[in-house]
Amino acid sequence: MKSFLALVLAACACQALAAPKDPAPLPDDVVAKLLHEPYHQPIDPIAQQLQRRLADTEALVRRWQREAGGDASANRAQQLEAQIESLAQMKAPVRQRLLERQARTETAKGKKAQASALKAQGRSADKLLGQFDLLQQALGKIETAATPEARSQALAGALDLLRQTRGRLRDREEAPSAVPWPTARLGGEAGPSPRKRVDAVPKYLAEQQARYLNSVASNGAIVLAAAPATPAEAGQCYTGGTVDAADLAATLDAQKDDPEIAALAETLGHSPAKILAWVHDNIRYEPYWGSLKGAKGALVAGGGNATDQASLMIALLRAANIPARYVSGEIRITDPAPAQPGGRALRWLGAKTYVAAANILAKGGIPAGPYSLDGQQVGIYLDHVWVEACVPYSHYRGAAVTNAGHRWVPLDAAFKDKAYRQDIDVNVSFDYGFDSGDYLAARSDQLPHERYARDVETAALAQGKDLADLSPEGGIRPLKLDILPASLPYTVTSFTLLTGAASVEPSTLPGAHRYALDVTVKSGSTALLTRSVSYPDAALKRLTLSFTPADASSQTWWDGWNGSFATLPASGVNVKPVLKLEGAEVAGSAAGSTALTSSNLLTTIIRLSLPDSDWGTQCIADSGTGNDPDVTCVNKTVYDNIKPGGYHALQAHAFQTSDRYLKERAQQLIDAVRANPAPTPAAPAAYDATLGEFLHLALAKYLRYGVDSSKQVGDQMNVAGQRGNDIGLTTVDLKTEYLFDQPYAIKAGGLLIDVKGGQSRFTKLDTAATTAAALRDEIWPAFKLALYSGSAFEHYIWQEMARTDAVSTVRGLQFARQAGTASDIVTLNAANIAQYDTLMDASMAPYKTQITNYVNAGATVTVPKKKLAYSAEGSGEVWNGAVYMAENQGQGSFGALISGNFGGGYGALTPSPLLTDFNVNYSLIDPAIPSSLLGSGTGYFS
Repeated sequence: MKSFLALVLAACACQALAAPKDPAPLPDDVVAKLLHEPYHQPIDPIAQQLQRRLADTEALVRRWQREAGGDASANRAQQLEAQIESLAQMKAPVRQRLLERQARTETAKGKKAQASALKAQGRSADKLLGQFDLLQQALGKIETAATPEARSQALAGALDLLRQTRGRLRDREEAPSAVPWPTARLGGEAGPSPRKRVDAVPKYLAEQQARYLNSVASNGAIVLAAAPATPAEAGQCYTGGTVDAADLAATLDAQKDDPEIAALAETLGHSPAKILAWVHDNIRYEPYWGSLKGAKGALVAGGGNATDQASLMIALLRAANIPARYVSGEIRITDPAPAQPGGRALRWLGAKTYVAAANILAKGGIPAGPYSLDGQQVGIYLDHVWVEACVPYSHYRGAAVTNAGHRWVPLDAAFKDKAYRQDIDVNVSFDYGFDSGDYLAARSDQLPHERYARDVETAALAQGKDLADLSPEGGIRPLKLDILPASLPYTVTSFTLLTGAASVEPSTLPGAHRYALDVTVKSGSTALLTRSVSYPDAALKRLTLSFTPADASSQTWWDGWNGSFATLPASGVNVKPVLKLEGAEVAGSAAGSTALTSSNLLTTIIRLSLPDSDWGTQCIADSGTGNDPDVTCVNKTVYDNIKPGGYHALQAHAFQTSDRYLKERAQQLIDAVRANPAPTPAAPAAYDATLGEFLHLALAKYLRYGVDSSKQVGDQMNVAGQRGNDIGLTTVDLKTEYLFDQPYAIKAGGLLIDVKGGQSRFTKLDTAATTAAALRDEIWPAFKLALYSGSAFEHYIWQEMARTDAVSTVRGLQFARQAGTASDIVTLNAANIAQYDTLMDASMAPYKTQITNYVNAGATVTVPKKKLAYSAEGSGEVWNGAVYMAENQGQGSFGALISGNFGGGYGALTPSPLLTDFNVNYSLIDPAIPSSLLGSGTGYFS
């Protein structure tokens, strides 16, 4: 099946490079059943008309107040009279809507409950209908004002009343006034190692090394059979002569009982030499510290750091009934004849200088640095984890195995020798301008890094070179051995205690060496939910945040809600948050409840930490501003716009999103959708397995695409383009329909992705820089382009996954420029921010505070001068707001924002998939265009 974007490219007969290949496409019937059929619900025309007429009235009053300073004119008076009449015409249909709700209440409730509900609805209706009278009075004062001063006061009063009555409709538009936290930034580096250096040594060094000089553990012919029992002779590895059961046990990190791991051990003949060679040759090294995804995660992802590869080796060894342990210490990798750029450590990490190699490790949280001898850099040092295994030592090479002479031997599959290729240098810059032909001058179905790759390829071909030569990183050189090596391929300078470990050779990793993800949901200052999951367990699983009814009456309403549209009872609906891991609720204290309305915004804090680390103070504080003093915090996001009742998939990226992982999750989703009716919140298990899994898969794909595009950009710019542990969420957004400011009905509004915790770990491959500013400046072009691609993926992911169009910061900038001229895009900085009101349209007033705070923090903000309105065919107006890109090179960060209070992409839920071309209307809000026309096909983009 072709991806949606591929179909678009075919329809447009575009000649550009193809879109990223979807590694896990979803069939059309699954997308239609999951997303399009359930949400094919009518938009309440009365609520929609009232909202539009209020918006038209507010725009008229604001324009009169701003442009004329309160002066009267016949034209304005006529426009105002028309708006008053238009609002008056709405009173009767609104009254009818309220009567219909009362009729439903009379048939749905018992007599006692019925009387109470009808009384409450009557009070609500009286208050609501009274809003018409208040507005008429306020607007009438403008008409009858005798002086400019009186008219100015009347305009201000009417505008204030309109803002109050429409205030709850603005939860997506108003920008927070706090000092902004960037949506994407350059990650920090590991601080001093928190691990204690000790004099103790592991068993493999505690005995006479002369006994280890012979060969061990044959890599001979494989015989498929059950793992042999641990021989009694293995007791020779232990002081008391008895094997420690902990050295053979399954753990959270080393899942030896997993069927796939057990089968792989059998395929490898339960040979420790073959296990070492297989992990070395097939699992790529990833520079980060701690246990992030464990043995199974490393196997599924095809990659892992030293700890996760050690876990995989230990799981395979223990599946073969071979005792195995972890060992931790500081190591040194040196070159007898220093060879920059081709030394051993450099080949391992794909770097060209020892400074770059050390920085790549440090940005992953691994204490490391260049090692010098006699004033010359000859290698690197770093904290590291490897394995020791109890195996038979005997004089054989491929002969029958004997159990004699068991000893502990050190093994490391994570340190690999890789082919080195001197890459070529093609110097091509990316044009972020808005002139004709520039990338941001018009909508494009080509992503930024694809456009750049095209330009680089053109330049390379002109020089007679090939794109394959751009990356210095070669493949892993296979570990060819018949027997286990007698020593490690580097020097161990000291042994260390992992935080919380009692020994330098623990059988089980201490909890402090595992990543933990903490999720807190708050209403104001009150915590409704606090939960924690261990990331080696969570890395391959779906994590969802949802809501469930908090009382019996709410449950009754909930059971009849199909997730897209329902009239709210006058008594309200109360819900409580629930965190689920692969559909099972994460245990914890009782959750608090809150009201179900989209104007009731909750704060959700998602925090990834690793106690066995020191990251400095790089995380945001729980308040949403400033820095968290906790140095073990790896990454954290604070969302202040979570709506009760919504369904959210959460994730801190564990670099687990391989093709295999995405395909398996997609198949799981396909099976669940085809096995269940269209999902509804009243069926929580099916809802989590279908809608929850769809959101999880969308987020996983987005994070994977970010990894791939960052690496591609890095390869082409001589940079290690590595991502950090990005944190984000996807959700089906909820929108509440209002009659004035009273919530009337709730429905699904659209698809939202918000990866607010973007984290990049870029390093110039040939750097010799020694200051943070210099290191940042030399990778800035690559970081900037990768972040623009990240923004573009936020609309692309919904095009691919949901067959619908979407808006992101990059696409919004393109929309605005395509609608007008380059002058419709404004660059705000310290030199002109004081002229904000003059430079920007009145529709951008709600965003002034946040944009000003970005500039005051040192950023340059690129922003359309008018607000954007977005409408998709068949959906009505589904999104409106501002988009802007805030670039702060001094702080190493970007803010790619939509509507001020989230940074991401918003996709429309339409009645049917868009399978040919984007048939969507976009418009820059213009006071001359009534808002009632925005969804009718008359926008600037069609």
